Amino acid sequence: MAMFHSNTHRVIEDWNARRGDRPAPARADISPAAYRELLPQVFMLGSEAAGGEGGETEVFRLAGGLLADLHARDLRGVDFYALWMAGDRDAVRAALDQARRDGAPVVLEASGWTAEGDQAKLEIVLAPLIGPTGELDRVLGLYQPTSSLRRLMGRPFTALTLGGCKAADQDFHIPQPMQPQPTPRDRSHLRLVAVGGSRVD
Repeated sequence: MAMFHSNTHRVIEDWNARRGDRPAPARADISPAAYRELLPQVFMLGSEAAGGEGGETEVFRLAGGLLADLHARDLRGVDFYALWMAGDRDAVRAALDQARRDGAPVVLEASGWTAEGDQAKLEIVLAPLIGPTGELDRVLGLYQPTSSLRRLMGRPFTALTLGGCKAADQDFHIPQPMQPQPTPRDRSHLRLVAVGGSRVD
């Protein structure tokens, strides 16, 4: 298995233990209370049909207190992809699609950026689950900081950027356009579009 934070390993190992011979555990098999000490970092996503040109979004159905603090809002009902810089959204979607195809959790190596240009690094676990319809339309997730959050000085993230993607047992490549990482000089541009009439901060 690739080297991850111990909390990331814990969630992946628990996911594996609960799935048995199925492609993934069922949502009903997962109780957030099982991760009591990690509960502020845990989230759940559910697939929903998107309007306009179609496709699907991944909407937060549950989000722990750490996520609410880092994004300065309750994320329930918010599209997960909308938290990312526009140039990274297709790669994040492709990573989750691959996790569902392969029946293996994905770990996103991400950076969260404040409006002032400060950043914190994260491992974001995306582990597919079988929903009520029998499809892999639910996701168990974890936000695991891998650098100090103190440098943020309580300021919220205005965007996430993607540094890499790893399956539970190996690296894999997700095609994405080359783009410069945001710097403090770019900080005035780190804003996200409105979702449901509210800006995602």
